[in-house]
Amino acid sequence: MYIEADKQGIMTILRDQRTTRGDFIFYADRLSTLIVEKALELIPHCPKNVQTPLKLDFEGVTQTNDVRCISSPVVWR
Repeated sequence: MYIEADKQGIMTILRDQRTTRGDFIFYADRLSTLIVEKALELIPHCPKNVQTPLKLDFEGVTQTNDVRCISSPVVWR
């Protein structure tokens, strides 16, 4: 991941037994967001122009291939 220091800080907080429940939830959610953002960067895409309901042009992107995802359970030891 591109933000090694931030990731290391988050992992330290998550592993600290003194971390409050609220902080744990916040940082676990933040780490999940970073992982999903990185995964989305890897999806092949190309530019696409669309017109909004207000008749404005918007330059976006569209995926170029089908995306398949496999969910795997995590086993904590």
